[in-house]
Amino acid sequence: MQKISAIIITKNEELNIDKCLRSISWCDEIIVLDSGSTDKTEQICKNYTENFYFHEWQGYGPQKQAALLKAKYNWVLSIDADEEVTSELKEEILEILASENNFSGFLIPRKSFYLGKFINHSGWYPDYILRMGNRKKISFSEDIVHEKMTIDGNVGKLKNNLLHYPYRNIYHHFEKINNYSELSAKKMFLNNKSASPWKIIFAPLFAFFRAYFLKKGFLDGYQGFLISLSTGISTYLKYIKLKELIIHSDKNSIN
Repeated sequence: MQKISAIIITKNEELNIDKCLRSISWCDEIIVLDSGSTDKTEQICKNYTENFYFHEWQGYGPQKQAALLKAKYNWVLSIDADEEVTSELKEEILEILASENNFSGFLIPRKSFYLGKFINHSGWYPDYILRMGNRKKISFSEDIVHEKMTIDGNVGKLKNNLLHYPYRNIYHHFEKINNYSELSAKKMFLNNKSASPWKIIFAPLFAFFRAYFLKKGFLDGYQGFLISLSTGISTYLKYIKLKELIIHSDKNSIN
């Protein structure tokens, strides 16, 4: 049986982290990289692992890469504080660790809970994410948001779900939308992306249309409508914040 390290990045996750850590307590090692929690996150984490480290926030990608560098076992499972490994997914992972395979990493389907139920459509499911890989074959992108695990080698696909609890309520949802849209705007600005009137007007409309109709959000009931609407709002905020960055940049260059 090969051994596996679990890595998590945290900041003020006392409401989520216990459920997350309980679901991965079977892992041979748990690495928590914290960026300055002021709640009970550290106390809760230390009930499960001694490997709790402070690392100044540099963005999601660099933060996860720093956590990866602290892992010591060949296989690594990257999990977020608001996620939970099901017993079925655990058994599937253990079967992989006990067998020989030619894969360097695995995609895991993620199922998200929103306003009282798990979502089956709306572009949220199946949400395959690369979260498990051979430590020597994987790395994380340097993106400050929407980071990705990159891999050198063959990628397999697991069957069982990773559960995701991204939002406590509507207020928390829109709080996150505001934060992520700001980070996304900064990322696009650094990559010299444009924010034309066409994108500001039509990109949000298409984002809603895609989630609600093309991705069958209407089958998720009123939750699907709210998800699709918030997807459009998030896209709108991302582009107007990018436009603001571009305008301020132009003014600074003139001055």
